[in-house]
Amino acid sequence: MATYATTADYIEQNITPGLGDVELTSEQAQEVAHRMTEWNEDGQLVEREGMDFWDVVADVRGDN
Repeated sequence: MATYATTADYIEQNITPGLGDVELTSEQAQEVAHRMTEWNEDGQLVEREGMDFWDVVADVRGDN
């Protein structure tokens, strides 16, 4: 499982390159990152299990 030092690292490594033609504001990207990640018991930022990236993006954008 990938770990991230900060939310910004998660955005840079996953959200920005993964969006393709979909546009998010910086606030929306922060919200997606917040919903998609959590701090584990070892103090590492990791992706939450069972979360669907595109469902979260659609929800944050108000597409649902």
